[in-house]
Amino acid sequence: MNDSLTKLRLSKDLNIESLSSGKYSVFVGSTKKSYVIGQNEYNIMCMLDECGSSSLINKKTGYYSEEQLEKLVQFFLKNGIAENGDVHKKRIVKDGFFKFKVSLLNGNKLFRSDSFMVKLFASIILYASLPVLIIGTILAFNNDSDVLKSVTHAFKNCPVYVYPILFFFLVMLHEAGHAIVTRSLKIPVSEIGLLIFIFYPVVYTNISFSRLLKKRRDRLKCLLAGIFTNHLITGASLAFIGIGANGIMRDILYVNAVINLLITLTNLIVFFKLDGYFILQDFIGIPMLYETSINSFISKLFTPVAYLRMRKAKKENVTISSLASGTFYNSESGGSYDLFYIVYGGLCFSYIPFMLLSFALTIINIRR
Repeated sequence: MNDSLTKLRLSKDLNIESLSSGKYSVFVGSTKKSYVIGQNEYNIMCMLDECGSSSLINKKTGYYSEEQLEKLVQFFLKNGIAENGDVHKKRIVKDGFFKFKVSLLNGNKLFRSDSFMVKLFASIILYASLPVLIIGTILAFNNDSDVLKSVTHAFKNCPVYVYPILFFFLVMLHEAGHAIVTRSLKIPVSEIGLLIFIFYPVVYTNISFSRLLKKRRDRLKCLLAGIFTNHLITGASLAFIGIGANGIMRDILYVNAVINLLITLTNLIVFFKLDGYFILQDFIGIPMLYETSINSFISKLFTPVAYLRMRKAKKENVTISSLASGTFYNSESGGSYDLFYIVYGGLCFSYIPFMLLSFALTIINIRR
């Protein structure tokens, strides 16, 4: 037995929560990866600091053979669950070409699943957002005979600095909505952070463990919570307009409502990994839909490139289910969806260039 554990310790940036059926969620902050492990793996993980060597752990447990225990230890090491004493922490993690993730908040600590306020706000988001949106819209249209003209006036008169402030605040509330509803269903939310794409920052919430919910209705609650939050804010803004808000406050409320609408529409796009994409993936039931589709599309154009991408994807699909039943990570289901993969992958691949071209043509036409 290799006593490589002598210089090892449990990673200090783990976020661990107990799930049902003796399983545990493990989020590794240094790599931004999420795992689900069984009771036996959890017990071994907890003994790393206490024992300090594979041989001592093996004497205290009878879960695995020496070979299996060493494989589990190596898995912990490779995936950041365990670390060497002199390992330098990664504050910013690369997540693909020109994409980096920066952790900001721990959703489990910020929103406790047993908190009355979390349950209350979750109920408001899920069940009051659409009624408030409908009532607010009716009030605004009853009070304003020409809403379109008022919106145009609002964007002309609202101070420029208000736009980025409102946008950032509303995106944060959108992500908080995801976290609150997910936590109300007793599912871990290990991280709220920034995804930096080139130089453009996007706030995100890690609700990957929501896939453990057995009912699709509950999974959809988590995925739609951000959009429902935007609906709630839009409805409240329109309601204040409807009951008589005026002046600069009226303009800000109109701008606020429009930005919320844009955030909602953007998140319904299925060609990026936004809310709409994950909803589509859940309905179709195909894990890794985006990656699989892009690989299928590229394989028709650049076979060598697709081969390299598929090799990388296979390396990332780690499994430790052979060590304990019921333990899994990134399992994939097969299916004959070749045509769908190619079409959807082509749309995903061409969406950004198409949007950039449309934007450029629009600017050119405006200048003319």
